[in-house]
Amino acid sequence: MRSIEVIASEVFEQNWREDEHGGYMLPNQKVYPNQWLWDTCATALGLRHIDPNAARSSIDRLLSAQWSNGMIPNMIFGDESISWHYPALWARPKTGAPKHLQTSGITQPPLIAEAVYKVGEKLQIDNKQNWFNIVIPKLVSYHNWLLSERTADNSSLVSLVHPWESGMDNSPVWDDFAKKALKKTAIFSTALQHLRHDTAKVGLNSDERSSGDESLNMGLLMQKLRLKGYKPKNALLIEDAGFNAIFVRANMYLLKLCEVSGNELSEGFTRRVYDHAEAYEDLWDEKTGMYSSRVTVTGERIPIKTVGSLLGLYATSGSVERAERLANHIAESLSFNLPYGIPSVALDEPTFQRSRFWRGPTWTITDSMIADGLEQYAIPNQEVREKIVKRVVQFGPYEYHDPLSGNGFGASNFSWTAANALDISYS
Repeated sequence: MRSIEVIASEVFEQNWREDEHGGYMLPNQKVYPNQWLWDTCATALGLRHIDPNAARSSIDRLLSAQWSNGMIPNMIFGDESISWHYPALWARPKTGAPKHLQTSGITQPPLIAEAVYKVGEKLQIDNKQNWFNIVIPKLVSYHNWLLSERTADNSSLVSLVHPWESGMDNSPVWDDFAKKALKKTAIFSTALQHLRHDTAKVGLNSDERSSGDESLNMGLLMQKLRLKGYKPKNALLIEDAGFNAIFVRANMYLLKLCEVSGNELSEGFTRRVYDHAEAYEDLWDEKTGMYSSRVTVTGERIPIKTVGSLLGLYATSGSVERAERLANHIAESLSFNLPYGIPSVALDEPTFQRSRFWRGPTWTITDSMIADGLEQYAIPNQEVREKIVKRVVQFGPYEYHDPLSGNGFGASNFSWTAANALDISYS
């Protein structure tokens, strides 16, 4: 049986690309032929153990795609763009997008600050200091954009404008909104199935991907945003629990970056960072003992138990009592404690589907975050860590896995899956 190091090295070699803008890692060469924001950062956390300079290069290329308003897009297009990844489907004049790269117009979970900090730990001291000095202003601009352009009046929480921004594309958290907000017809949904790259072209099983209706909804919403020039202040939709947990953590790492490098943040910015962390705790639902997303306009809670509900452990902003309650959910066999990992939707939720993308399968990225969070609270995490390595070694570095059987789903030779397992093995 191959070791995690061998598996990861083979995946990295297969998915690494270079162009005039720098080197970067594809999530998978057939299904995802572009650079993605949170994939880049999650992969860098594993890649740093083998090649920290490559990890740095991939982050640098990501940051080079920053818009003039501070936004960092979820996709930077490559030469083989396909399906929803066609640059023409996203292009819109006068948006502040960079001239030298083609990008999407929305963002993704902001893992960059932590990736920069941890990759920096592997660099020589002079290189690290110089890099931090270059990167920190870009991170401040990005975080400031989230805190200003993506917060509703009277709220410090970040609101998302599209399910893809959550990173958990077809999570049931977005179901009711999609049904109410978008009109669709069966004929469009059926036609889309024949045009999709992942199922129609690559041949992935349609039962493992977003459904036709889900994809149509997301595509239509994307076009609405594009036609508005990606200025969505009047289109903020959901205060997503998972995204905001990741942003709490990212802000803390930005503060750490500034501390170790001698860079200073303004008092106003620092205050907003702490206001956001405090506001995140408002998503705590005492009745369920978990964090839950909210509809931005109405404040209505979305009480669906997903892996995003558990990421308060990763944020590490809550009390020990709250962390222990979250840990109890992870230990519950009827919801999150499954044989091969933590499901993206709890087993006892009506929307659970063991093979369909973010509606049930287990993902190494979120399991790794939870394992890290448990460690921060000094709560045993060995079982979560062991399940990550177990399924990757036994079934391969697939995009996601069946939490009940371990079978791999989606794209094979997936970069962050290999990287997460590698990082776990080193730590």
